[in-house]
Amino acid sequence: MATLARRHHTARSRLVLLAGVATLVAASAPAVLATYPGRDGRIAFQAETSDGTQIFTMDRNGRDIRQLTQIHPREGADNPGAAAPDWSPDGRTVAFTVNDCQVGVVSADGGPVTIIPSPPGRTPGVDYCEGDPAFLPDGQHVLVDVFDPVLDMEVVSSVRLDGSDRGLVTGAGGPDPNVSPDGSMISFKGADGALFVANRDGSGVHRVSPDIDMSFKHDWAPDGRHLVFSDYANPDPAQPVNIWTVRPDGTHLRAVTHFTDPLYRAYAGGYSPDGLWIVLRLENRHRSEAQGLYALYLVHSDGTGLHRITPWSSFRPRSLDWGTAVLP
Repeated sequence: MATLARRHHTARSRLVLLAGVATLVAASAPAVLATYPGRDGRIAFQAETSDGTQIFTMDRNGRDIRQLTQIHPREGADNPGAAAPDWSPDGRTVAFTVNDCQVGVVSADGGPVTIIPSPPGRTPGVDYCEGDPAFLPDGQHVLVDVFDPVLDMEVVSSVRLDGSDRGLVTGAGGPDPNVSPDGSMISFKGADGALFVANRDGSGVHRVSPDIDMSFKHDWAPDGRHLVFSDYANPDPAQPVNIWTVRPDGTHLRAVTHFTDPLYRAYAGGYSPDGLWIVLRLENRHRSEAQGLYALYLVHSDGTGLHRITPWSSFRPRSLDWGTAVLP
């Protein structure tokens, strides 16, 4: 039977009908969406394993890696397993996409996963898909990217963690939804792949990035005054990828990294809760494409202080999200 699958990190990150069995890719080396203000906690990310993509966390120095999920990959899922983690405002739980088409929540210490129920009468992966969760400030609701088969389009909706209180936010886009730390605005990739911002009720939609197909991860600063994103989702061989910040009104577009060598590509993760750092993944393609190396770096939003926190290796953390430290 054909299934619906979410295509992460594609030109439009769209949902399409797929059939067949997805191939699991093993990692070849061991190993917020909106960031809420507070003390720096752990960094969550997704990474490939021999049993599908799973969610991990590490400390701010790239050490003490812990696996949070053991999601059994679903056949036919484009990104089987667990992906796209997002920290709750209090740093106690992580929401994430389950097998492309559902949303799960797990404690920051791991343990049982709670799946948000799909709407009655809908079957995940068959006639309904939602993912890319982003916590709202109340910690009880998340924004989600939903594929609506009736409208044949992606939309941004909100839902309570128990599956109730569902509501459409905007049909102007869907992939990578985010919410500002004060909850007054949302952001997302539009149909053309550019970064858009709107009011929480979906009104006032406006583009804030250049008219490009930006990379699949962006984040709000803890003070809500800037967003960070990477420029090209599908760069040409001669194009580097760099990180930028911009204000929610589209002004003050500024480069954070300045790579001119196309064999270096910088992909934004998110802001630290104290607002001092941006975590990013740097890809070094000076080896062959199949043997590229990756490392995580921290950098100030003005481009200073760039330094590496993980060794260069084939281990590739993705969808980085930095959580707040849990208060005693």
